[in-house]
Amino acid sequence: MLSGVDLDRPFDRTPAANWREGIAGITVPPGHRYFTLIGAKGLSQVPPRMTGSLTAKPGGKGELIVHASYAVAYAFDARPDEARSPADIVPFVREEQDYVLRKAPPFAKADAGLSIGEGSGYTSRMACDAIKTGILAPQYADKGRPVVGVPVGDDAAAYDPTKPLPSLDTCG
Repeated sequence: MLSGVDLDRPFDRTPAANWREGIAGITVPPGHRYFTLIGAKGLSQVPPRMTGSLTAKPGGKGELIVHASYAVAYAFDARPDEARSPADIVPFVREEQDYVLRKAPPFAKADAGLSIGEGSGYTSRMACDAIKTGILAPQYADKGRPVVGVPVGDDAAAYDPTKPLPSLDTCG
């Protein structure tokens, strides 16, 4: 155990403690993904955990809007001097994203298929320097920021896809 962090159970004492592993945490309606680059800090052997849902509704003529509302928690490996708590090694990504499926006809073949619609997101417990370049890394990877533990105002609702998306993430 690493200063209160069990690296075999890194999600303990985080909002992801009871989430399911990987995409098993996403509820998809019967009959019916966010790509993140991982930086130099490697993921732990424990798979990421997810929670959320997909819903569908009609769009304009020939369109179907699929809304994804989900949160992902990633556990990173750490050396004893890099992390003091689960907050230091488990960053979160929360997304509210629409995907638009268009059918040809009425759309031209070039315009048919899947496209990304409106969306927004929230990140927490991240290395801010890395996330600005699209790379996911734990907060201890930021060279200029001290390891600070759980962000101020960090509560379970911020990670709950059934609640409103927070307006400000921990990287500002």
